[in-house]
Amino acid sequence: MKITLGKIARITITLAIPATLHAANLAFDNASSSAYNGGWEDGSNGGTGWGSWSLTASGADSGFFVSSSTTNGNGADDGDIGGLPGDFDIDTTAGLIGTGPNSQVTTPVSLGMFTGLFERAEASRGFTGGALGVGQSFIIDFDNGFLNPSGSFGIDLLNAGGDILWQLQYAVGDASYSYSRGSNPELSPTTVGFGTEGLSLAFKLRDSTFYSMSLERRDGEIYDSGAGFLNFNDDLEITQVRIFADGTGGIIPGDVTTDFFINSMMVIPEPSTSLLVALAGIGLLLRRSRP
Repeated sequence: MKITLGKIARITITLAIPATLHAANLAFDNASSSAYNGGWEDGSNGGTGWGSWSLTASGADSGFFVSSSTTNGNGADDGDIGGLPGDFDIDTTAGLIGTGPNSQVTTPVSLGMFTGLFERAEASRGFTGGALGVGQSFIIDFDNGFLNPSGSFGIDLLNAGGDILWQLQYAVGDASYSYSRGSNPELSPTTVGFGTEGLSLAFKLRDSTFYSMSLERRDGEIYDSGAGFLNFNDDLEITQVRIFADGTGGIIPGDVTTDFFINSMMVIPEPSTSLLVALAGIGLLLRRSRP
């Protein structure tokens, strides 16, 4: 049987459409969404393209709130430990007040969590439309405070069964932020040292088992992993994200210097983008093949 370019194109389109349509939807969210006007609560769902938040706290001294990320660390937006002075750390603005042109007030906010000693708080939500697709990136800003002698915090990417496929974390005593792959307990250190005024994480899926990540502090210190492999597992589809703070609080309840904030989450590009590029390329090939 003669295999023509047209047949190849039809086969490519047939294979590409299901894979593309089942990728995660384009998604955005930040603390300025009206969904968080009453606080960061279990079941809240700000932005677009996300599932609802599932929030759990293991003790009376753990919980969730909406406030400025500049309150953790030394409690000032002065660029202390890896930041830039006067940049509001990772905050976005919300809460326009007043009706006149000079009466509008904006409040810088992020989504925050806190824990007591030996307690844990977790916030998780799923992607919609499917798992993170090849060529898509998950991006998030986060701002950690100080830690007590046994605390840690991090960001997990999970499959539908809740298995950790990839994790970024920082724990007391670490010289830098580190990441690990699924069931592999070995942590790979980055070159980005501890910071209290905000960082950005970008995780990109390059194929079904191959990824790259970058981590950047507000002061410009950056780490790029190049590329790495996820551990082989029965289910390597990344379908949800989980943020955690584990025993980060000090002995004194309500110590805001140890609060952990997140903001500006997104999934890009739109699932249809890669398909459109593929179709455009195929169309060009078909056009050139005509006599």
